[in-house]
Amino acid sequence: MPFKHTANATVITGDSVNVYRAMVTHSALGLNIKTGMLPNRQTKVSTLLAIASEYTGHRYKRHQKRMAHTDLGKWIAAQR
Repeated sequence: MPFKHTANATVITGDSVNVYRAMVTHSALGLNIKTGMLPNRQTKVSTLLAIASEYTGHRYKRHQKRMAHTDLGKWIAAQR
């Protein structure tokens, strides 16, 4: 993954942007599964599941949060 890290910032480019987006979505799904919280007011569970669908190729329904979380984790591991 191409990225540049300095003392003040990290710059992520290329395919790393997609991996980072998937990691943030994975984290937000985990937060929602464990506590029921969402990362902000605008983000909905359906939005997180739609983003997970973009990467895994599987369409998830609201009750399939755990499956989306697991599948997205596998996709991230495969990209590393």
